[in-house]
Amino acid sequence: MSRKTVKTYCRFCHAYCPMEVELADGRVVLCDRHVESSLAYQGYGRGLSLEAIRALALLATGGLRPDLTLVVDVPVEVGRARQTAQGKVPDRLEKADAAFHGRV
Repeated sequence: MSRKTVKTYCRFCHAYCPMEVELADGRVVLCDRHVESSLAYQGYGRGLSLEAIRALALLATGGLRPDLTLVVDVPVEVGRARQTAQGKVPDRLEKADAAFHGRV
């Protein structure tokens, strides 16, 4: 297993263990990242295996899936203009080229 694979698995586990406790207690959980974001950024954006990402997600989440997923899809130029207007300093993903963001 590659280092990147292990890091992905650990990230999923870190997010889902606390979430399962809240769900078991009957609470509503809002999450701004889920398997779909990994599929978008790592799979489509970086070209990693979609099947590998799904397999890791299944292992890490025990099959936990959201009841509802909302996708905010704006043109790359609009997203970048909003970040600039807010004075946001771009992070590693935000610095990626327009082709990457188009794939995502």
